[in-house]
Amino acid sequence: MGRERRPRDEDEWPPFRKVGCFDPYSDDPRLAVKKICFCPVTGTLLIAGTAGHVILAKLSTKTSTDVTVKISTMNIVSDRDSFVWKGHARLGVKHTDSKDKEPSKALLKSVSPGFQPTCLVQLHPPAAVTSLVLHTEWGVAVAGTAHGLAVFDIVRHVPICVKCTLNPSDITSGDAPISRRKSFKKSLRESFRRLRKGRSVRHPDPNKKPNSPAEKRIGNKTTSTNKKPNSPAEKRIG
Repeated sequence: MGRERRPRDEDEWPPFRKVGCFDPYSDDPRLAVKKICFCPVTGTLLIAGTAGHVILAKLSTKTSTDVTVKISTMNIVSDRDSFVWKGHARLGVKHTDSKDKEPSKALLKSVSPGFQPTCLVQLHPPAAVTSLVLHTEWGVAVAGTAHGLAVFDIVRHVPICVKCTLNPSDITSGDAPISRRKSFKKSLRESFRRLRKGRSVRHPDPNKKPNSPAEKRIGNKTTSTNKKPNSPAEKRIG
């Protein structure tokens, strides 16, 4: 009781510290983070964004140093020659020594200790990443979009394989919903219509006149079963 109370900042555990930069005035939707995977054993962090980019970062306690980030591009719909992407463009890469359209490396100077980026994987088309898996024991990472998935080697920083999960008729040129969802809604409506039609056939309206010969036979059979016996012979049979 007699001890002095420590400041509130010292009592908080674990002592969280902000890492990285955040611009509250940025309105670019491509900078949004969609998926995050983290391995606490190896200190590997995997971040996937809206523009089809996946960033691999390693936890480092060294002092500020220059970091070389390797850049790889993986085309998921490469075997579809008629495909044209009309959605948002991918994010550009700065701090590159090369003037090529698709640079293979980027140099970041004086990177502070913490999570330091080591590799950047750009998916094409640059659609939002919807699923992300990290397996540090096997040294692989898998990123999935609406068009397919890509498998990447996080040890050698090289692409392994890509798989397009859509048929050529299902691929859209932009970021619009896939036609497969539209056909699902259409089939769902048709199913409900068939259910309503079946219920109306099982429970016909007594005031409605029969139109087809089958409906007339069903109506005659119903009236004959509901008819009361008049003669003693009919009563004994009933």
